Amino acid sequence: MDHRKRPRLHNDGEPQPSSSAIITSSTSTSTSSNNTAARLLETELKTLRTELTHSQSIRAIERKNSTRSIDRLKRQLSDAYDEITQNSELIDSLREEIDLHESRMEEMRREWGERIEWYEEQFEILESGGGAGDGVVGGIAEDRGGRGGKTERTNREIKRQNDELKKRLQDMVQHKERAASSQRRLQQLESELQTVTRQIEEGEETQRRWMLELENRKLIAQQQIWQRESEGMRSLLDTYEQQETVLAKSSKTSRSTVKLDVPSKTDESSPSVQGLQLSLKSAREEVKLLSETNKRLETDLEALRTEHRASQTELERVLDKFGKLRNALMEERSKAEASEARACRAETLAGKGSYNEDTTRVVHLKSNPLSEAVREKYKTEIDSLKQRLEEAEETIRSSAPMAGASTPAPLRVTGSFGSAGGSSSGKKGEEALSLDAKKLHKRLKEQFKEQIALFREGVHLVTGYKIDMLNSDTDPLFKVRSIYGEREEDHLMFRWPRKTVGPTAPLDMMNSEMAQLLMQGQSEVYISKCNSIPAFMAAVTLDLFDKQTVL
Repeated sequence: MDHRKRPRLHNDGEPQPSSSAIITSSTSTSTSSNNTAARLLETELKTLRTELTHSQSIRAIERKNSTRSIDRLKRQLSDAYDEITQNSELIDSLREEIDLHESRMEEMRREWGERIEWYEEQFEILESGGGAGDGVVGGIAEDRGGRGGKTERTNREIKRQNDELKKRLQDMVQHKERAASSQRRLQQLESELQTVTRQIEEGEETQRRWMLELENRKLIAQQQIWQRESEGMRSLLDTYEQQETVLAKSSKTSRSTVKLDVPSKTDESSPSVQGLQLSLKSAREEVKLLSETNKRLETDLEALRTEHRASQTELERVLDKFGKLRNALMEERSKAEASEARACRAETLAGKGSYNEDTTRVVHLKSNPLSEAVREKYKTEIDSLKQRLEEAEETIRSSAPMAGASTPAPLRVTGSFGSAGGSSSGKKGEEALSLDAKKLHKRLKEQFKEQIALFREGVHLVTGYKIDMLNSDTDPLFKVRSIYGEREEDHLMFRWPRKTVGPTAPLDMMNSEMAQLLMQGQSEVYISKCNSIPAFMAAVTLDLFDKQTVL
């Protein structure tokens, strides 16, 4: 028996309102208050989202400006570091070359001084007379043999020096490659890594060509010097051979003709004097050339020292500014993370339906739209019932002359009215049930949304990746962003071809800027050789974490 349909009486005999009406009114009141609170929370949530979007846009602009400044400073720092490295290497090589040239100049001066003294002694002996010609020829032969051995030793020494220079060049290239690899590791923070790498390689290639060209010029100059020296020695040997031939011919003649032939021998000895003068002239030219080269190298060394000091000052200034910018960037990043956490917490609280009682006031509307709608619906039903009642009364009036039909008509009307009342009460019950079902469905949706948000946040905190699924007509797409990413737009895209291939199909990584950058690093092995997406993502996480630790 349903007690809600039986009215109760007051003490004065008036009927009390039914419990169903009380429940309906309380339900409508609670629903209206919940709707009002939901609207207020939605308004507050929209305000918070607007503020968050505005702050995120401002942070993004500031982050972009700071990123550009950091990139520019990093490029300047790398250029300064490269210039300092090149200048230091060039200074060391120039110092070694200067020391080598000074030692060679001293040796050449001493050697040519001895040669000039020996040539002057030989010239005096030749001018004194031809009696000692045989001794001179023997001395020349011995000197020729000794100089041949000395030439061989000089060639071996030059070959050894060339081997040492090649080894030094290889060591220098290896050191440069190590410095370039460490510099490339440091410059992986930049978005323009490929351009910087190409510039570094082009600079190294230019420097290598410049070094090879410099070595080639040195070898060509040395070759020209040795060629001039060898030509002088050949002319000197030819002169000695001519003199030996003349002396051999003159020994066959008589003693009486020696005095007559002395002027001719003196004339024939003029090629020897010319050879000595030519050798002396070439030696002086070589000494002059080496002196000029030494002065030019000293000037270049002083200019390089000045540039090195200026580069060192600029490097210190850039490092100081870079440290300040890095601190500012870390502060901005912490502020952005705090604001994002605050927005997530506000969204979670809004999903639960909670609000701050200190700053939020619940307003109850005097004219509730839901109650107005229910009242309008009831009024429509009452009007329809009144119209049906009027039609029934007209039917009774029209059938009043007929006496036999006077009794059943009211019964028919009464029955019709009772059925209408029963149908209206049934409709009210159905409406109450539908309202309860809607509230339950809404609560389930809110709870399900809250659980999904908690699950996504937990996945984000545990794995370090924020995963969003995008709507697609063919295959599901997943957008993955790392918690250690440098920029907001750094993400990876994965496609799951479960509709075209099947539910067991593996994920496909799609093309993106971050994917292109990562496929050039060490993490590419897990995709190309192992074909493992989880291992690849773990390696990417470690790589990004190492970069943040370096910073």
